[in-house]
Amino acid sequence: MNVIEDVYHPPKSFENVVLTIGNFDGVHRGHQQLICDLKKEGERRKLPVAVVVFEPTPQEFFAGDGSPARLTRFGEKYHLLEDAGVDKLVCLKFGSELSAMSPSEFVQRLLVDGLQLRHLAIGDDFRFGKDRAGDFSLLVQAGEQAGFTVARTDSFVLDAARVSSSGIRQALKQGDLAQAERWLGRPYGMKGRVIEGEKLGRRLGFPTANIHPRRTVCPVHGIYAVRVNGAGLERWPGVASIGSRPTVTDGEEIVLEVHLFDFSGNLYGASLEVLLLHKLREEKHFASVEALTEAMKDDADQARLEAARKDGGDVAAAEQRLAMSRYYEDARELARRLTEWSKGLKGRRRRFVVCTGGGPGIMEAANRGASEAKGMNVGLTISIPGEPHDNPYITRALSFEFHYFFMRKFWFVFLGEPGGGL
Repeated sequence: MNVIEDVYHPPKSFENVVLTIGNFDGVHRGHQQLICDLKKEGERRKLPVAVVVFEPTPQEFFAGDGSPARLTRFGEKYHLLEDAGVDKLVCLKFGSELSAMSPSEFVQRLLVDGLQLRHLAIGDDFRFGKDRAGDFSLLVQAGEQAGFTVARTDSFVLDAARVSSSGIRQALKQGDLAQAERWLGRPYGMKGRVIEGEKLGRRLGFPTANIHPRRTVCPVHGIYAVRVNGAGLERWPGVASIGSRPTVTDGEEIVLEVHLFDFSGNLYGASLEVLLLHKLREEKHFASVEALTEAMKDDADQARLEAARKDGGDVAAAEQRLAMSRYYEDARELARRLTEWSKGLKGRRRRFVVCTGGGPGIMEAANRGASEAKGMNVGLTISIPGEPHDNPYITRALSFEFHYFFMRKFWFVFLGEPGGGL
């Protein structure tokens, strides 16, 4: 697909075209239908199909940082339009001159004198020219005078709603990736080149490929299960963070960080496409890097589960892995709470007895909790699984002062006497 920016002096190959105009942000199913109709007209007339877009978009020119988030950068849009069958792409620089151009001048200078169009197809909400004064009826009148025809394409309706770029932005904001995929006709994703980062992820055990989204406003934020294409990878599973990394920096720069599962290699400089499959959670600030690392482990396990569900993989194994991760999370929280409680003991050593509910993997999780408390003036003894009354240690502990029912997995915690043992 050929591209021109100087519409006032286009090459001969750009003259005599069937044409459409718009932002084409996302190149969604409504855009695809318009292009499909235009291709049929081009085939009938034996003329190439051309699309006119604007850089920056009119919204970005007028509103700056207050403009709607871009679904696609220009490079991404280029490839999507090419895949849709567009032959020629006209990229107009939108600035003071173009924004001040009257509708009639826009048609005469750009479309008639510049591109010598023969047919124009537009969406039913298309407006153009200064103060958006130009509309379909004005184009029909201009076409009758200049010798080109005009067709208006009805809105593409799906799920009883008009498919639109703004609707897709809203779906992404709400984390509804399934609706965004239906309206786009493909999973939503971002493309970019891998840049060198601070290598914090590698030090935490989660090496990442870092990509700058390069958008004035980013349409997605949070933690996602993803698939990655490019650099020899095809639908490679991973987990991605899109945000400002509030735990490790005070800046506001948005970065896309992707951790690829079971991958080792150098991706610096590679061009990757990151497809978002499922939103796991919002980005949040953690009290420590250690807490962030534990959350990343849980995110990775959830992303593996989503990948298994999508591809018909071993869902049971992925669910077990995620359950184990959450048991570990419970154990860490248990150790933290007991440690906090013990700070008021004024140097006296307190021993805790923990009886687990006996779920799969929970004893290992409890032992992790015990190791968390080591050296913090807290001793943890992990009992065998079973009912409290079946365990002699627990039976003895019942006479003392505290019984704690903990979180999701039925942890029973009994406190012994200061300085005593159980």
